[in-house]
Parts: sequence; structure tokens; C-alpha cells
Amino acid sequence: MAQRLPINQRYLELFDVLLDHPRLSVQGERLAMTLDAAIKPLKSQNAWDGSFSLSGVPRLDQARQSLVLSQVRVDKLTINGLPSVLTNQIGRLGGALAEQFIADLPLYIFGPAEYLVLGTRMQATNINTAPNGLVITFEPVR
Repeated sequence: MAQRLPINQRYLELFDVLLDHPRLSVQGERLAMTLDAAIKPLKSQNAWDGSFSLSGVPRLDQARQSLVLSQVRVDKLTINGLPSVLTNQIGRLGGALAEQFIADLPLYIFGPAEYLVLGTRMQATNINTAPNGLVITFEPVR
């Protein structure tokens, strides 16, 4: 995931939003991601920093041979030094950012070597969360 960041996006021609330094964790059946966030209004020299937390259901994307998040939701947005009224408004933009850039963004792309075991071509068929990580089931290709 870190290789696909930072994400830098302009919203409503008012703000530049930068998301970087992802940290992943398992929370029940969801995979949570916290990113460092920086928001800079275009008409200002000041930028606000904080964090952006979201979660989603891990899913295998067979076509891209990757792990992605579906059903993404924003869990928390913290912006240091920003009044709560503005934080709530920017939080709504965070939902749009999650929908546009994080949902279905490959968190991990399986390499060809991961699909070959003792000369047998395998495919990832299932993914589940566990208290200490993810469990991915591979089966031989038929």
C-alpha cells in the first residue's frame, strides 16, 4: 500500500488533501487503515495535519490478482488546530476521498511466485480476518 501513496487530491478547488504513511490493522471482520493527513486551503499558506482512519471488508480481486477493500467507511478524521465545525465538513469530503481513491485500490498485489507452489499453479479463493492478520486460502487451478 505504501508504494501507492501519497495520494494528493484537490477538492472543490478549495483544498489540497495529502494522505500518506498507511498503518493497517485488523478490527473484527474489517481491515482498518490509518493515514497521516495534511489539508491545505488553496488561499492560505497554512496547512493542517492530522490523521484519517477508515476501514473496509478485505476482498480478493481475481482480475487484478490483488487484495482490495470493499464497503469502505470513514471511521475518524482528526485535524489538529481545526475547529470541530470545519472538521465535520472536511470529514464529509473524507468520505468522498475514501470512495474515490481507497475503495478498490489494491492494498497488495500477488506476484507470480505466490501463485506457484511445487510446480502447481494456484489461485487465491478466499480471505478471512484473524486476530493477528489475514488468512488467504489458495487452491490449485483446475
